[in-house]
Amino acid sequence: MDNIIVLHRDELSEIIHESVMNALRAFKEEENAPDSEFYTRKEVAAKWHVDEITVWRHEKLGDIHSVRRGRRVLYLKEEIDNYDYKAHSHNNTSL
Repeated sequence: MDNIIVLHRDELSEIIHESVMNALRAFKEEENAPDSEFYTRKEVAAKWHVDEITVWRHEKLGDIHSVRRGRRVLYLKEEIDNYDYKAHSHNNTSL
């Protein structure tokens, strides 16, 4: 049987507000990080020994996240360095 949680409108509003503020704070921190904390798509492809389209595919599948700075697509070094590409490689090439 499913559990039902009952919240007052003000409680729900506060939970949503806190969640949005936390997400915005994290987004601003990423946006303000210096470029030295990022890899370009080309650098990620070289690191993984794959084509740039493979990096794009992993981004579209939600495996990795990018930050856009103008026309550039950047990937947090910490996320890429901690990502096990071989364990997450997809056989599906339908994207």
